[in-house]
Amino acid sequence: MNNPDLFNEPLENNDSLADKIGQVLREAQSATDVSEKLKCLQKAEHLLLKKDISGHLLDNFLDEMLEFTSSDDFHLRCFSANFIEKACKKDADVLKKAITNLSYLLVSDNRLRGNVKVMKRVIIVCTNIYPYILKWASSRKADSDVEKCWEAFSVLKGRIVSHAESDNEGIRTMTFKFLEAIVLSQSLKTEESDTSRGEDVMSLSDVPRDHRFISYRKLQSEATVNLQSLMDQTTIPHISAQNLLTVLTVLCTISRRRPEYMARILDCLEALHINLPPTLGASQVKSMRKELKAHLLRILKHPSSLPLHLRITTLLTDLGASQSEINRAMPANIAELRRKASKRQTAADEPAVKKKARPEESSGVVLDDDEYGDDEPSTSDPGSAIPDSAHQSAIDITAEFIYERLNPKLVANLVLISLVTLPDEMPAAFASSFTQIATAGTEQHRRHLARSMATQATAQELGPGAEQMRKEKLAKFMERQSARKDGAFIPPTPAVHVGGHHAQKPPLVPVGALPGPTPVAAPTVAPKVKQQFNLFTDTKELSREEMESLFESCFLSIMKAERRARQGGTMSMHHVVLVRIATRFYPLPEKLYNELIEFIVDANQHRHRTDLALLWITELYSQYQGFTVCFNHDYMTTFGRAPKSELFQKFDTTLCSLLQKLLDKGQHKEALMIGLFIAYFPAHIPQKQVPYRLFHKLLLDCPLVTTNALSILEKACLDEVYGAFGITTLRELLLTRNRQRSELVDLLFKLSFFDRAEVKQLCVDTLKELCSLKYMHKDLRLKLIEQLNECTLPTPPPHFVAYRQISEFDEMLYRNGIHLYLAILPLDTSLLLPLAKAYTKASTLLKKIMLRSIENSIKAIGMDNEDMLQLLDECPVGAESFVARVVHLLTERQTATKEVVNRMKKLHEDRKTDVRSLIPILNGLEKEDIVRILPLYVLKAAFQNSVGLVFKRLLTSRSVDTGEPTLTAADLLYEYHKVQPSTPEEFEVQTANLRELMESRAMTREAVADGIERLMELNPLPALFYCTLVIVYKKFPSLDSFLGNIVQKVIAKDLSTRDEITRKAFYRALNSLKTVAYSAILTKFSMEEFEEFLGHCNRAETLSALKDFLPTLSNHQQKNISSSIIEMIKDKDEKKDKSRDDKDKEKDKERERIRLDRRDREREKKERRERDSR
Repeated sequence: MNNPDLFNEPLENNDSLADKIGQVLREAQSATDVSEKLKCLQKAEHLLLKKDISGHLLDNFLDEMLEFTSSDDFHLRCFSANFIEKACKKDADVLKKAITNLSYLLVSDNRLRGNVKVMKRVIIVCTNIYPYILKWASSRKADSDVEKCWEAFSVLKGRIVSHAESDNEGIRTMTFKFLEAIVLSQSLKTEESDTSRGEDVMSLSDVPRDHRFISYRKLQSEATVNLQSLMDQTTIPHISAQNLLTVLTVLCTISRRRPEYMARILDCLEALHINLPPTLGASQVKSMRKELKAHLLRILKHPSSLPLHLRITTLLTDLGASQSEINRAMPANIAELRRKASKRQTAADEPAVKKKARPEESSGVVLDDDEYGDDEPSTSDPGSAIPDSAHQSAIDITAEFIYERLNPKLVANLVLISLVTLPDEMPAAFASSFTQIATAGTEQHRRHLARSMATQATAQELGPGAEQMRKEKLAKFMERQSARKDGAFIPPTPAVHVGGHHAQKPPLVPVGALPGPTPVAAPTVAPKVKQQFNLFTDTKELSREEMESLFESCFLSIMKAERRARQGGTMSMHHVVLVRIATRFYPLPEKLYNELIEFIVDANQHRHRTDLALLWITELYSQYQGFTVCFNHDYMTTFGRAPKSELFQKFDTTLCSLLQKLLDKGQHKEALMIGLFIAYFPAHIPQKQVPYRLFHKLLLDCPLVTTNALSILEKACLDEVYGAFGITTLRELLLTRNRQRSELVDLLFKLSFFDRAEVKQLCVDTLKELCSLKYMHKDLRLKLIEQLNECTLPTPPPHFVAYRQISEFDEMLYRNGIHLYLAILPLDTSLLLPLAKAYTKASTLLKKIMLRSIENSIKAIGMDNEDMLQLLDECPVGAESFVARVVHLLTERQTATKEVVNRMKKLHEDRKTDVRSLIPILNGLEKEDIVRILPLYVLKAAFQNSVGLVFKRLLTSRSVDTGEPTLTAADLLYEYHKVQPSTPEEFEVQTANLRELMESRAMTREAVADGIERLMELNPLPALFYCTLVIVYKKFPSLDSFLGNIVQKVIAKDLSTRDEITRKAFYRALNSLKTVAYSAILTKFSMEEFEEFLGHCNRAETLSALKDFLPTLSNHQQKNISSSIIEMIKDKDEKKDKSRDDKDKEKDKERERIRLDRRDREREKKERRERDSR
């Protein structure tokens, strides 16, 4: 890698040094901590650049050092850039390998952390090594590797220069410093160049004019263009103070080190002084004026500034510099400089006089216009801006025009006119920056003022100077065009040296003079015949690598010309050119393919490039469908047309790449149609959302939404915050894509299985809206039925478990499967019958879930619905329980209609369904039917959970025909007692249900009394009657007298002697009634009956109670009591048989029994209330 002309003998310890460097690099590669890596790399750098004197090891270990360029950590990437700088300064051949790494660092992914710092570091590195690289390339004329390296570095240079318009202030600052290095390295160095800060490493003077691959003219032209770019930065109104200070420093440095540009830069500084950017604050303006003053004082010391002293001193005076400051800044040898300048002026005037005296003489050298390339923009266009040389002449003409008219009267008028626009108070910014003009009114100040005004007028292309230059330019253009039409040869402008004098011409032979003597041996050479340029003979075929390079450069240039196309109103043409290059004329390389995608999805500009993306996608689809046929040499057997599968793959890949990039950048969070979205999903709008469109518009407007594109849309729909935007796009696709409706519907139904409530609700809302459209209703209905039937399969389909890793149905999966169906059921009641059919095939778990989940949907339908009545008429076999549940839900809060009653009654008779299915329609049945089915409810233990609901329905509902209760409370009590149990178990069930019946609110005191009176008509009385007396005794204390009379009637009519069970129930009831029955017991019972009664109760306790009760009877009543009964009651011996302790125990037992009985009653009441609530 070193210069081949030099050879350094390797040192003896090179092997050990190489081993040491290798060990350090291995440690750096294996280290996990970034700081450890940096320490190892810095040590390796020191050994390579400081310890290795021969330079051989740098070549050996260069690849290992450059490997860290691709690291994700920006510290390591910055280190790699610094290492390349130091290595290139030591040995420029390093750049042959390092140029690729520098390019990678400059264009690396913006999403990487610290990327801006890396870009700034790369620009600084290129700024520092550029003079060395230019010097190295200039010295290698015949090295093809150096030529390739220089071309690559030129591309890198162009990329850096393009960052002059970057949004990042720091990158722009570094780019301005890089432009300074370009201008200094590519311009001529003179004797008067300022070298106070060190010698120039490289200048244009060191570049050979006959260099093979470096153009002297192109370098000089680039320097001029870049200088103009720097000066243009001072006219940008929104430039920041930091960047403006940098540009000011760079321009003043160039003016001192390259005096040829001093006059142009001074014009720029004068314009800047007059037109500081309006965005600067007061302190920034003050700082800018101070900096400008300091730079002008330095320029004033420069020897080449002597002709510009008058303008510089005037400008310094405006900036507030005192005369003493200006005098101190003057060159020490100013008198000698003025004498030298006077001599140069005299010497320059003499050739001019001679030239005027001999105007007929012309150069004998004929220059061919075609030998000069048209690399630079033509200045012959009459509509173009004024060039720099003409610009200065225009300023001079306009300045002289203004100076001649700048008299006190005109100035006074201008001041009077401007007074109207002045504010009432002096602005603070003006007050802080105003400096009193010491030379106001002098000749010097008048000329400076005139020139300042002329500069501003010429910048706007106003004034006599600009008008005259425009006329002259137009005249030259017309003359040149006329000459070209006549076939005349037009030579280019002769080359002019920096000093302003023309190149030395060869001596001319006067007309008519004899030629001088020539050597005899020299043959006579015929004059060379001028040949016409021929494109085919003077050009050669490009290699594939050259074509690819040109193609890439052309493509990138067109892509970056977007802003100019927008300004010129040719955006559509720009898009068409880009797309056709990308799809028709050349297989787009992967690099350019990715560049175009990144260009489209740029975070700041993607909303402006929607048309470009759609045009690209549409063109690829057109090729896939055969609407556009592109000939491809790789497929000669198919007449140059690629297979359709390959064309589709290309279309699909491009579409998905764009969508995935947008998704990765978070641009799917942008709403498509905010107004429409708010209308349908008002609860899901995120705050402060900007209505940009590319991601969603690409899906809506592309010709075909592929399966992979739908997968990306699915990811957008599942976004935690912005998923609603994706579902809105899916809804629009369903509305507009008829041919792809099946796939889109599948995606919508698949999303409903995602375990997040917001997504499910969005799917429901979307489906409800779509189902309301006639042309979509049929497809959606079929899909709903299909998914419902899939729930009856043994194993779940793949899309059921797309978001869950399970292989069997569970409750959540079943609920998700029927969720959409039940949501649409109220809107389309024709789905009732398919739901019932699916119920017949469902598993036990699914049946339970369906019966629990249909409540809201069924209640929203109503009983008068035709589909509901059809379901009752055509109930599938096996769906009877489902229909019963449906009718039960319908009649919870309203009475069953006659149509429902008739259909349910018919279904029960035909199918012999469960009697519980008739509970919802009890109000519609005849009294005879109710009496017939009542035993089925109250005697069977399996139906006990429904008994409370039966009582509630019977006591609260009214007949469909009459509007009156079918059974009153008294009727029900009466009919209930007529039910005859056949077994003791049924009697116990009947007794338990009696308590629940008596707890009903409808069982009032009057209704109970009426019912008991009617029951007295029965003979014999049922055993249940006596249980009723006990319950009434406990519930209605006010009916004690009534109950007492009933007991007496029962004893008097001997209604309790039917069987043993009845008599036991009767005696237990008498024992429970206590004092209510004691009067009847004493007066109506015979001694045998009394003894039997005592046998069914606690004898001693009962006798004691009767003894206490006996005195309360009237004399008449006591006379009706049998004497033997009275003797038995008053027997004291029997009373003494019980000890006091036994009595206490008996009392405790009685209290305990009462407590337990009360607890049982409370528990039964609670259970009845719970059953009623259910």
